[in-house]
Amino acid sequence: MEKEMSSALSKLESKICEHKVISDSLLKEILSKLNKQKLERIKQRIKPVLDYMKENFNLTEEEENAFTFRVYNYFFQKKADDIYVDVELANIQMLSEIFDNVGIPISFKRSLLIGYLIEDYASTEYIKDALSIVHQAKKQRVSLIISGTPGIGKTLLACHLLWAYLILNDYKNTKSVRFYSYYNLEKNFLDKKFIVVDDFNLMPKDKIRDLIYKVYDNDILAVLTTNLSDLEFLNMFKNELRVLRRIGEKFRWLFLSH
Repeated sequence: MEKEMSSALSKLESKICEHKVISDSLLKEILSKLNKQKLERIKQRIKPVLDYMKENFNLTEEEENAFTFRVYNYFFQKKADDIYVDVELANIQMLSEIFDNVGIPISFKRSLLIGYLIEDYASTEYIKDALSIVHQAKKQRVSLIISGTPGIGKTLLACHLLWAYLILNDYKNTKSVRFYSYYNLEKNFLDKKFIVVDDFNLMPKDKIRDLIYKVYDNDILAVLTTNLSDLEFLNMFKNELRVLRRIGEKFRWLFLSH
């Protein structure tokens, strides 16, 4: 199980690193396949979708071109009907509302929406490996701690996993799913089945302990992110055997690295 999860993580990690920065190679690919006139024609075809993204998420010119290129690759290469534009706009608006409902911060909602094309919720390149990780975690009834240096993509990965969980569990039913930051974790989250707690190690020690116990005792699928290594974190509870046992039994560590 851990080998399969690690493999899926590695694939997803590389995609997230590519997605976080619009690479020079992507921009060269855009220019090689689409000259400026063709790019502008495609932008006109998808104008309602592009206008929504620009109005709500302040796309840079590079992001606008990259988003347009993804639309071109996924749909117009397949000679999709123009009715797609209206459907895709409705889909993006719906997805934006879902992300709001579960508490995903605006900056990460923006990243997800720029990256996703959602004709088929379970087949986009960004979600396949996230689905595999969540499926394995559910199957083994374990939670995940994502560790890595600041800015490497831990929170974005956690957001992908949250979306994968929603896909596997009726994506419109958001009441049992929640994204928290370390400073706004609710005292009582026991009605949730899936939670993300970002930078959870920044909470007071007693709240971390309470979080671990509640996740363990109530069989909640949690994704926790931290800048600490496993040894640095476990050292916080080096004299608390009960806490260490619950971490060992319930949690699996996923390490992000460039």
